Amino acid sequence: MAGSAWSAIRLGEWRLQIKLPWRQVVSAVLGGVIMGLASRMAPACNIWHLFGGLPILALQSFLFLAGLFPGAWLGGLLLTRLVIPR
Repeated sequence: MAGSAWSAIRLGEWRLQIKLPWRQVVSAVLGGVIMGLASRMAPACNIWHLFGGLPILALQSFLFLAGLFPGAWLGGLLLTRLVIPR
């Protein structure tokens, strides 16, 4: 990244653009807050549940897996309908 930034500066093509869509900013802030709260409430991380808990048949991991798919589907639906409209 440093090399490409240096090249852009030397060619005079460096432009700092801060045009962010408000929907994406709100989505990023709310998503960060929700992920921060969830990380404090969860007993372990998602990688442990998938690769550590499922092989030993931990109930928590099966509950995590049961909530993973509907949560990902709902998140994708919200992202495509509210954040990135067509």
